[in-house]
Amino acid sequence: MTILLFFAVKVAKLFELSVDEFYLLYNLLSDLFASINPYLLWIFSDSLRKYVLVQLGLRTNSSLTNTAVHTKTVFVTEKS
Repeated sequence: MTILLFFAVKVAKLFELSVDEFYLLYNLLSDLFASINPYLLWIFSDSLRKYVLVQLGLRTNSSLTNTAVHTKTVFVTEKS
């Protein structure tokens, strides 16, 4: 949406930019939106954030909640 607005403002001639300035701003916006996804994942994903903090040594393993399910199989043999 921001890049569309940027082009609309450029076409409407609300401000004048040289070709170099235009492409500089366009590449800046493009790189910003292309690189924001990993940071949003880091911000909103609790499990990923906890995992990375443990890997960096900023948090201990005991603070992680283990969501694995442990099952136990019991075999019963019949005596005759």
